[in-house]
Amino acid sequence: MKVIVKMLVFLIVIAVAYQFVNAEVPLKGDSKTMSGNAKKGEEAFNDVKFAGGKAGKKCSECHAKGKGFEGLDKQQKYKVLDKEFSSIEEAANFCIQTWLQGIPLVKDSTEMKDLVTYVRLVSYNKQPSR
Repeated sequence: MKVIVKMLVFLIVIAVAYQFVNAEVPLKGDSKTMSGNAKKGEEAFNDVKFAGGKAGKKCSECHAKGKGFEGLDKQQKYKVLDKEFSSIEEAANFCIQTWLQGIPLVKDSTEMKDLVTYVRLVSYNKQPSR
């Protein structure tokens, strides 16, 4: 009987964890949500072949420890060097094309949602669990 109870508790914990990981997380003071998979976003952020990149670079080389992501939720425009973008996705695609020499991602694609979710978490100084 104890084994069955332990198994049920284990399954409940897994079910709750699954719901938490896949839930959309609203940002404080912002109507935007994070609907991607932060772990996959982190993997992409650290992959030299992300988005078909041919430069042999990864996002984390320029943005180590979230450099440049401070206060993203409060911004209406996103600056990369002297260029201004109306969304994080546009700014990310500029970096992908310019520095990674990769193929831009579709704004609503799973890969872009994963990347943006990770970037938003990093901007809050929160790292996804490893």
